[in-house]
Amino acid sequence: MSKRVFMQVTVDPGLCARFHETAAREHCPVETLLHQFMHAYISRSAATDGQAPYDDSGDPDPDAWARR
Repeated sequence: MSKRVFMQVTVDPGLCARFHETAAREHCPVETLLHQFMHAYISRSAATDGQAPYDDSGDPDPDAWARR
């Protein structure tokens, strides 16, 4: 089974361009940022619902990353 999936989303062109520009300026791959955003979102939602936070061993702590 593949560990990757393809997602296609519709985003405002200006927002997408600024996102890519910022990621490039910070030398951070867009894929990495989206991965971290997803983890942080899931963890925040789980905390609100009283569930255990999402744990993906080996990945940086999404909550710590979100607080940056």
